[in-house]
Amino acid sequence: ALSHAHSHTPPHPHAHAPSPTHTHTHTRATHEIASAKAALEKAEELRKQFCRLEDLRNEINPIRVLHRAVDLAGIAETGPMYPMLGELSEQQAGVVGQAAQELKALDCGV
Repeated sequence: ALSHAHSHTPPHPHAHAPSPTHTHTHTRATHEIASAKAALEKAEELRKQFCRLEDLRNEINPIRVLHRAVDLAGIAETGPMYPMLGELSEQQAGVVGQAAQELKALDCGV
């Protein structure tokens, strides 16, 4: 008589151990997911750096703020604003200048 301790059930005919290729593909997919997650986190970090200036553009005027921000950050002399757009107030220029300089400092690693 055979004891139950030694009995062996044959494997299901469609069951098989994962192949090395399957394991490699799974590992690669896991790595790609992790890389994509890290890239999204980095993109979010970069997006947040622009939020202050973008909020000012939305609050005041996109064209006027960007035009003056480039000048106030010392990136380029943009000259006067077209008369139909008007200039920023001194208070607006101060806030925009600070935001633009902070953003430029991030880019320059200052």
